[in-house]
Amino acid sequence: MRTVLLLCVAAALVACDYAPPGQCVNDSGCPSGLSCKSGVCVGCAGDGDCASYQSCSAAHVCQNAPGRCSRVADCQNWELCDDTNHCVLAPGACATQADCHAWEDCSSHACTLQFNRCNAGADCLLGLDCDLTSNTCAPSESSSDVLLWGSLTDVAYGYLALCRPSLATSYSVGWAEFDSIGVLTARGFLYQDVQGNIRAYEPDPFDLPGNIPYARDPDKNDPILLAKPCANVDTLSWVPQEGTGAIAYTCGSNQWLSESGATVLAGETLLAWQANGNKLVIDQFANFTFEQTGSRRVVAPVSSRWAVHSHGSGFWLAAIGGESATRYDVQASGTDTQPYPSLPASPSGLSTSGIVEFHNSWRMDGLGVLYQTAHGSSSDAGYIVQRVVGAQSTIVYDGSQNPPDGKHARLKQLAGLVSGP
Repeated sequence: MRTVLLLCVAAALVACDYAPPGQCVNDSGCPSGLSCKSGVCVGCAGDGDCASYQSCSAAHVCQNAPGRCSRVADCQNWELCDDTNHCVLAPGACATQADCHAWEDCSSHACTLQFNRCNAGADCLLGLDCDLTSNTCAPSESSSDVLLWGSLTDVAYGYLALCRPSLATSYSVGWAEFDSIGVLTARGFLYQDVQGNIRAYEPDPFDLPGNIPYARDPDKNDPILLAKPCANVDTLSWVPQEGTGAIAYTCGSNQWLSESGATVLAGETLLAWQANGNKLVIDQFANFTFEQTGSRRVVAPVSSRWAVHSHGSGFWLAAIGGESATRYDVQASGTDTQPYPSLPASPSGLSTSGIVEFHNSWRMDGLGVLYQTAHGSSSDAGYIVQRVVGAQSTIVYDGSQNPPDGKHARLKQLAGLVSGP
């Protein structure tokens, strides 16, 4: 009996906050809306008996005023209870469209970015940066926007992936097998699908265990910007405008039209164009020609291979012949010409011809750096070479280090390079 008595005394000393129903030690021991007075849970007689953010109801219960709170649970699930007992929007949440930025939509009480809009670089696709003056993802002239369009396996076609040449295991996916290589623009990454539509790419989530379950209909979530402008898909050529992503296209006649049907260029080949009216073209006499409002200037004879990239109010042009290449900085005030360095000496027999045909083998970035696909005589592995005026050439992608395991983007089959306009 003595032992039981001691245990009860000890329990009373430890659990001294216990009170029977209706009795209390403090407000937390009472039902919501009641307060603890003289050890008893009581209701309110008027607003003065409640907290400053509460009112006394007809049932003599203290209730939070509209928009007020004592804890997070008193607010909507997209709100927080702040230090002044007000329900306020949680970061990134919204009640109406007015709570979001102009480049965001209020969806399910969350501010979500509109297509190709951004608040930071991490919101953009690989190769695009966030222009904070317009909150738009666009190619940057301050960093390289040249990417590898690769294949995840050695099978022909399919399983296409986009990555930086130096990061072959960090890629984005979401194209159908025969979609054409695209261009990074101020409207996002644009490409031509097999039906002849020009679409804006949106990545598709997927993982790669075992048999590589690639998206079944990867084009489905990619909005169409220009629907089948040519009756014959094979005749379609198109060039996005630098700075806006507006599309000029031709159906094989060198009659270049805008999306609205206005003539952009007639009788010549459009290589690049800008919103200020400047164009780089191949003229009727097989010359690279710079055109601006009211004047034209021949830059150089057309080379067998070339790459172009807009920058500022002018254009970078790389004229490539054999293993040599020349860079032209084409501006309204004139043209600066400089040679690119030779190919790297290693691996032995490195060549920039023969691995991938067409002009997706050569791309320039906004800094005037030239990237070329290449291969070595002793191996079928593909390489990407970076050639910088005034510096040594370097290999930025080595295909022998990227096996066909579904985890690496590889320079195979329809692979090549993409960049800004």
